[in-house]
Amino acid sequence: MSDTKDKEIFLGPENYPLKIEVKTFKGKKYIDFRKWFLDRKTNEILPTKKGIMLSEYQFRDVSDVLVNQKKTIEGWFKEKIKDNEVASLLSQETSQVRKKSQEAKKYKAVLKKIDNNNFFSFEYKNNEIQFILNNDHELYKKMESLDKKSKDLAYKITESLLISFRQTLEIFDPETKYKLEDLEDLLNYNWSKTLTNYLKKIK
Repeated sequence: MSDTKDKEIFLGPENYPLKIEVKTFKGKKYIDFRKWFLDRKTNEILPTKKGIMLSEYQFRDVSDVLVNQKKTIEGWFKEKIKDNEVASLLSQETSQVRKKSQEAKKYKAVLKKIDNNNFFSFEYKNNEIQFILNNDHELYKKMESLDKKSKDLAYKITESLLISFRQTLEIFDPETKYKLEDLEDLLNYNWSKTLTNYLKKIK
């Protein structure tokens, strides 16, 4: 993670603040919201386990819900809206946001040799995702042997499979430990939906 100690961001009371941190890990950006507390023995501000770290996609989804339902939430805080009403409206909003998160997105495809012989990889440059296909891999060579029409289709399907897989991974909380069976179910369900949206764009 990148070091941002010189740019600490705190909200709320000094002895129990909410800290916001921006982090970069393997070229990918995260924003972390976490409760901290004042340790009276050492007089240091230390983190609690209460918090969440969001990827770009997660932050966008949460922001969309909060912005679109800002008046609803404020009305609930002021007791102008009942619990079941705000829950219903937020549920409808999150359903729309979830559907949007599974839509096919723009990406840049690059062909080049990957030293570790992996078939593909992803890179983040200027906050844009790049899909890299290893043109020295055996699968790529097999696709190259196809006729032009079949080859073009094979490339598009392969890109759709892998970019939708990478997009699906964005929904998972990097700090959560998942049971294998739960991870399989969640990945299969969400990947299938996202992949379908990419495949629909293939002409």
